[in-house]
Amino acid sequence: MIDPDPSGVRPTGTVERGGAVPKVTLQDIADAVGVSRMTVSNAFNRPDKLSASLRATIMQTATHLGYGGPDPSARALARGRSGTVGLLLTDSLGEAFRDPVSTEFLVAVGDALAEKSLALTLVATAGDNPPMGRDLPMDGAIVFVCDPRVDLEWLRHRGTPVVTVDQAPTTGVPAVNVDDS
Repeated sequence: MIDPDPSGVRPTGTVERGGAVPKVTLQDIADAVGVSRMTVSNAFNRPDKLSASLRATIMQTATHLGYGGPDPSARALARGRSGTVGLLLTDSLGEAFRDPVSTEFLVAVGDALAEKSLALTLVATAGDNPPMGRDLPMDGAIVFVCDPRVDLEWLRHRGTPVVTVDQAPTTGVPAVNVDDS
């Protein structure tokens, strides 16, 4: 590992006056290693573009400096995706977890999304005005046992792909329903 310049780079845990740990940037790491900011970015986002030894040096320096990794919000903005799917529930989360059918469904959806490196965001929508999930970043939404009185038009306006589960089909919205007859 290339040692950072002790006069300009703070190692992990160095606290400035006021108790805050200063935010380490890609440029700080680049300066410490003697490479470009893009090379450091590649170490985190496109590791195949670098030699194993250079990437290891960058990662060790990042750890030494206390770099917390790429900012998830900035990464989502740059990609145009959040990496999350919202699961909208009418019931409270507590009720959903007490119901064995809902619990199995939540586990199955969570496992399936994890296999695709997607996160699951649980959103209880009952009685929300404005809807609780409206301001959450979601790449898609699953509406599960949702009260038909809950207005989901905001999802359509956002262009969010939606699938409904166990409710009356809505024109133009894919649905998964069980025929209990």
